[in-house]
Amino acid sequence: MVLLVALASAAMLVTMADMVGATVAIAVLAKPPPVDSVVVRDALAHTLGLASWPWLATAFLVPFAAFLGVGGQLADRLGHRFVLGCGLAIFAGSTAALLAAPGWLLMLAGRAAQAGGAALMIPASLGLLLTHLPAGRRRVGIGWWTGAGGLGAVLLQSGGGVLASTWGWRALFMPGLALAAVVVCLLPMLPRDRHGTGGRPDVPGAALLALGVGAVVLIICQGAAWGWTSRRILAVAVVAVVGLGGALLRGQAHPHPAMPVQLWRYGGVRWGWFMSALYGLLSTPIVVFGPSYLSAAGLGGWRSCIVLAPISAAVLLGGPLTGAASRRWGPSTLAYIGAVMVIAFGAVLAWALRGHAEALASPALVSLAGLGLGLGVLSAVAAASGSQTTLPGQVAAASAASMTMRQCGGALGVAGASVLLEHPFLGGSAAGYHSILAACLAVAGLCGVAAVMRPLWRAWVRRRQTAPTAAADSAQPATNVTVVPREVLVQLHQALTEVAQAADAWMDQQDRATAAPQPAPSSLAPLMSGGSLSPVATGSIARRCACHPELDPLEATLLHAAGTVSRAHRPIRERIAAVAPAAFSGDDHVR
Repeated sequence: MVLLVALASAAMLVTMADMVGATVAIAVLAKPPPVDSVVVRDALAHTLGLASWPWLATAFLVPFAAFLGVGGQLADRLGHRFVLGCGLAIFAGSTAALLAAPGWLLMLAGRAAQAGGAALMIPASLGLLLTHLPAGRRRVGIGWWTGAGGLGAVLLQSGGGVLASTWGWRALFMPGLALAAVVVCLLPMLPRDRHGTGGRPDVPGAALLALGVGAVVLIICQGAAWGWTSRRILAVAVVAVVGLGGALLRGQAHPHPAMPVQLWRYGGVRWGWFMSALYGLLSTPIVVFGPSYLSAAGLGGWRSCIVLAPISAAVLLGGPLTGAASRRWGPSTLAYIGAVMVIAFGAVLAWALRGHAEALASPALVSLAGLGLGLGVLSAVAAASGSQTTLPGQVAAASAASMTMRQCGGALGVAGASVLLEHPFLGGSAAGYHSILAACLAVAGLCGVAAVMRPLWRAWVRRRQTAPTAAADSAQPATNVTVVPREVLVQLHQALTEVAQAADAWMDQQDRATAAPQPAPSSLAPLMSGGSLSPVATGSIARRCACHPELDPLEATLLHAAGTVSRAHRPIRERIAAVAPAAFSGDDHVR
């Protein structure tokens, strides 16, 4: 079991380490080192500007978002261990190609292939834990699996700068390659795959989704350079409409779609997906451009990545805290608290970074930790809300779609941030990074507004649903109906029970005083459609039933009478059976 959890967690660690390695590479390349450094001898680092390097992250996020659902369906159909091995092999091979790529397009192709391997690894590793771990150990295993992703982020942020400064920025992808190769060698030691029962995945729908999202990202990045009304932008817009429209149409027709559109009609899932997209739009630009932002404030390219480690640590802490607090407060309240924390600590961070490196003291570190805690709260709320559906067999699909929305939001956020980096709307030094931070805080404000509007919207929908019923009730003519408060009925039942118990005690005394008691005629004979009451209930409604001691005398008498009453009075029996279902088990005369 330990090896199973370790290898599944290693897949999550490899994926997150690779994603963070790309962000560290962007930070290192944003501020070139001295002339005698190893990085300068990389010719590719000279040919591209800073606006092009965010495509290292975008080329990974778009395919990863589109094929996550397909990876989960393939894992269920072909076996989790087999799909995990295929994903690790694809990831390792594409990483090796990325390290040796001589050109920019080949490098982006390698990043896209890495995303395809990761889209197979993540759901397959989680499926291994859910399939082979005992029910009592699943939460612990999933906790280790989730924590491994945060551990990979912290390790690459704290040590990735040393790798980049020593062996070049391509070395940031070497730890993932080495760990993936080790895990592939250890896969035969895992339990054998069980027979798959999953359906055929919607690969064309996932390809259309990736095509549509990628086209939107290209429009955002190149709209200003190519011209918003140019032919190239219009052609890319047509591709985006065709891709997204085709993915939505297949989501309605395919039994196992890449994007389950049918879940959109459920309000909780819809709100969770919206929050997931906003979270990706908010958090991914902070992670990608945060090191460069700190580098512009005075830190070196790799030292700024160490300063970002408190964000990853706080995100890890925010998830469990949100899960514990969700029992007391609802998701809307927690989302509002997380949004307020992001806005408050983000403003403190902008104030702390107004100077140079000496300003990066305790206020900046505290603000980074608080910012990460707020992001952790928003992440946990979005993930939990986006996967909560009561439909059988749709929880995994809803979870995959929630993660897809998050990655799509992240891709769009990185594209928008790269545009703000070249065309900032704020002035002063580091205007581009300040504009990115301001835009992220605006998205956090939108999260807060969505959290406030959710309960108001649900209340408005409930009023609209109850208004026609109330109007129909008021339109009906008044009838002679006596309305009795529920409290009065409860008191009446208690009083009757006490009277029956007192009568039962009195009759017990009479039985002991009389040697041969004569049974009294049944008072419930008029209710019978034929025959007489059972001997247990004969005599009085106050005589306690020996075969049903858990019932009071009145309920016991009605219970035995309900077996022979006419069809019009059968609801009495059904009502008593709903109150005490155990009373009907093993009762010959009732049966």
